[in-house]
Amino acid sequence: MDERKDSIIGLFSLFLPPEMLDVFCRHTNEMAAFIALLIAAGNIHGNQTTIPALWTSQPAFLNQFFFTATMSRSRFQLLCEFLRFDDKITRCTRIEESGDKLQAIKEVFDMFVKACIQNYSPKENSSVDERIAALRGKCPFRVYMKSATEQYGIKIWICFVSANGYVSNLQVYNGVRTINAK
Repeated sequence: MDERKDSIIGLFSLFLPPEMLDVFCRHTNEMAAFIALLIAAGNIHGNQTTIPALWTSQPAFLNQFFFTATMSRSRFQLLCEFLRFDDKITRCTRIEESGDKLQAIKEVFDMFVKACIQNYSPKENSSVDERIAALRGKCPFRVYMKSATEQYGIKIWICFVSANGYVSNLQVYNGVRTINAK
């Protein structure tokens, strides 16, 4: 049995192995703390809470002391702004060569998907679902779905275990690739 599954830090390292953190750190610093804050925010439905509210000292939010103890709000916001997963200089060339618009996060995304596949083998009751990750910002493969709750975003197909919600595989729709005939 893998000993890493016996602790929170061990489980964390299964899905964010040192090689993935190395990619982050080539382009940014303080990644483990930053990612821990993102996970904590997601755990308390942080996508519906503003960043200032996560760092507030108001009594209703005192259970968020984790945020203030980990790093300052301004540092967190700087990391959000400057976070990089690849070399921006070579990105256009890589997109041209591969036709894959996901190049900005491809290396890290592929590592994460590989970790999801390797670290849990669903026995039964898996489902595939199409999701929209809400995004109003710029993205070359952002989609519009009139029938979705969040109409603009990134379309993701997710294979997950119905019983516990574990994501065992995922794929991002990144647009139709056209092949130039010569």
